[in-house]
Amino acid sequence: MKTAPLAAAALVAACLAAAGSPARADVLRLENGKVMHGTVDRSWVDREHLRVQLFSTGGVVRVRWDHLIPEDRDQWQEDLGLKESKEALELKVDAHRYWIESRPQPRFGLILNPADLDKPGTEIRILSKGNTESFPRAMIIRVEPYRLDLALVFTPRQAYERKRDEMNPVTGLGHFQLADYARIVGAYEEAKEHYLQAKNDGDFAQSGQGKTLDSKLATLEVLIRNRALQEELDRVRVTLQEARTQSDFVRGAQFYLKARETMLRIQTEQTDKKVVQELKIVELANRVEADRRAFFQKRLFGEVKKRLTAMAYEKAGEQKVRDIPPGLDRAEQADLKMKGTFEGAKNHFSRKAKEDLMAGLLRDCGSSKDAEEMKAILAKDPAKLTEADQERAKRLAGLEKLLKGEVDDYWTNRVKGGVVVTTYGNGTFIVTGNQLTLKRKPPSKTSSGQKKAAGQAQDVVRTPEQWWDDASKQERVNWLLSWFAEKAGLLEILRVWDDDCSDCAGLGYKKSAAASTGEEEVTRCATCNGAKVQRKVRWR
Repeated sequence: MKTAPLAAAALVAACLAAAGSPARADVLRLENGKVMHGTVDRSWVDREHLRVQLFSTGGVVRVRWDHLIPEDRDQWQEDLGLKESKEALELKVDAHRYWIESRPQPRFGLILNPADLDKPGTEIRILSKGNTESFPRAMIIRVEPYRLDLALVFTPRQAYERKRDEMNPVTGLGHFQLADYARIVGAYEEAKEHYLQAKNDGDFAQSGQGKTLDSKLATLEVLIRNRALQEELDRVRVTLQEARTQSDFVRGAQFYLKARETMLRIQTEQTDKKVVQELKIVELANRVEADRRAFFQKRLFGEVKKRLTAMAYEKAGEQKVRDIPPGLDRAEQADLKMKGTFEGAKNHFSRKAKEDLMAGLLRDCGSSKDAEEMKAILAKDPAKLTEADQERAKRLAGLEKLLKGEVDDYWTNRVKGGVVVTTYGNGTFIVTGNQLTLKRKPPSKTSSGQKKAAGQAQDVVRTPEQWWDDASKQERVNWLLSWFAEKAGLLEILRVWDDDCSDCAGLGYKKSAAASTGEEEVTRCATCNGAKVQRKVRWR
């Protein structure tokens, strides 16, 4: 039936259209006194710029943070998760990052007896997520001070008790301040208790802060009913911490994807503005986006280089197919004939490698799972699609489109600190051409008029396939990486240059004395194959 694919396409289009939202009206005040009216792109978070679509022209411009007045700059950076608010800083604690013997990933917690780190043979007690673990001192190979989210060290009750013992409140104001702290760390029942004690202080109850007690108590009742939501948000904070410390790119990307999907779902489901404000849901969602962007911009180049190199080694190590099985069609036969050849490897890195590279990144960042789920939904009879199916399809379509655009954006704005230099090496002649033509001298004659042996050896020019057959795997890899850097249009080329061949000093040939005649022989340089140079490429 043709109606099902058409209905599926219509559903995807409808989902993408529905994913849009009306433009917000934002006002940005600049230090030069001017005012900008437009919509700030809240999905694009960068530590150098703000991105704004102007109402006046419809165009998108980047505004440097230092061009905004300090008040607006601080507020926007807090809103986008680039800067922590004063209240957010209260949710941090000085703790430790430490490494356990034979485990490469760091762990996090608060060392309860740090003085014992200098005592061999002791047990080190570490508090993490409310639980205490003990390790023999010899197992801990490294310790560093580290600022952690409160939820990674204490339970809400533990954090409250720590602050209570520190403050020991006896006045209405003291109970009020402790209640505020208990509220922001999630110890809601304890906060309620101290707000009530503050209310019992008649003088304080009549003060400006005291008159907010009824409102704060009403808010607490809402938060107490949303205890499970607070715990879920705490798990997102833990996920963010784990994502930042991952040495494996794919695991880190999956942690960020998990955190993002959770926050998208919570923001969709949670419509109570008071709950959203009190639990700092928008701030946490923005922090997920800011951290995720920083992760990709910093790590993406290293991952691309790693995958590209692995792809080059795979192609460089392919073996030629000597016996092609019967019964294959022409396309299959052609593929097998190209396997293990120079032309096959070159064509792959010219046409397919970039596509495979980006598809692999998208797959491992999460879109393959979404695509498979979308495919399963669209395979259903359109007449039987439930509202839940349609809502899920809308979200998946939006996520996939968003992810593809984001990876392109992250790549364009990647941190460009790493620089790589590769060389075409002995295969330079395939790119630069053979710049040398050797002409054989005619044979000389003896005094009796007979011809002597030829004064020059036969000039042999290797073909690209002959070079590929003789080249080492590393030489093949370097050639493919250099070719991809120059031709694929993905990497930034800083410089391409030729150095004289180190074997023939840029002559393209070598001279030697013939043993039989004593005459000088000139032979093509086997290293550069007469190209005279070796081409190098610097890229990032």
